[in-house]
Amino acid sequence: MKKKNVMKRIGIIMSLVLISIMFMGNSGCEPTPMVDSAYNEAAKANEDAIKNVISNDTLPTIERSLERENIKRRVEFINQADRIGYLYLISDNGQLIKEVQVLGKVSSLNSYLTPMEQIEWFRSVDIGDGYGDVPIVTQAADLDGTYGENAEGIFWFTPDEVYQEWSGMYFYSSERMTFTTQPLLIEQIK
Repeated sequence: MKKKNVMKRIGIIMSLVLISIMFMGNSGCEPTPMVDSAYNEAAKANEDAIKNVISNDTLPTIERSLERENIKRRVEFINQADRIGYLYLISDNGQLIKEVQVLGKVSSLNSYLTPMEQIEWFRSVDIGDGYGDVPIVTQAADLDGTYGENAEGIFWFTPDEVYQEWSGMYFYSSERMTFTTQPLLIEQIK
């Protein structure tokens, strides 16, 4: 309850400060010493109230980070080359288009093996008070010697080693899902 009262006071003080600033801005006048003094007083009171809230609010000690554990577990889980997953391609209006089995994992079309930016140094550049070297970030060539970005989307390989891409909404699961409607595209059985 004490924190609510402090926060309420901070809100009132902030409102008074904003009103006085708006009044000064709309009047076209310079702030008078009285208004200036009131503003400084309100700002000081606001600062003191915030310091009080922070000093009375102890941060929790975290012994275990579930966020870090989840990320580690995800990396270990999806980084298995023989794992079969299920990818559901979805239209913009939410219609299931296709179910696809994925071998390994789904990857971003904008993932690269090498950095896509590099630092180039321009030597003896006039930097105002003399000359110096200036680093500029430029685009780096991909492994095939081309520049630019790929389209937004994902790619994967099926268990039959078929390469596929998708640039829309999707849902991925390590477990096969069932749906109440048939997908728009159905795989041909060979």
